[in-house]
Amino acid sequence: EERGLFPNYAASIYPAQGLRLRNAALTTVAPTGTISLIAGCSSGIEPLFAICYVRQMLGERRDFAIHPLFESMASSYLTEDVRHRIAETGSVQNAKKIPESLRRLFVTA
Repeated sequence: EERGLFPNYAASIYPAQGLRLRNAALTTVAPTGTISLIAGCSSGIEPLFAICYVRQMLGERRDFAIHPLFESMASSYLTEDVRHRIAETGSVQNAKKIPESLRRLFVTA
């Protein structure tokens, strides 16, 4: 209200809808792929592709990646063996050492 409508409001779709807006852009494209990895955020609203995986970096370098929320919630169950077993499929559904409550919460695509 203090700053008024955005400059091109009259030519927009919002007057017909009765919406009085300051910002013309209400949505944005979510980071995808590499951008989300660099930013350390979700790549969108889709389910997780994998809870844990090995990412091939430059040349022969490999990076072991695990979802940070899963890692914090399941840290007491994550031995090296469990991590590697999860990384084989990306899923925790067959990781019997992970409690069922966490397996139900962390479903992957």
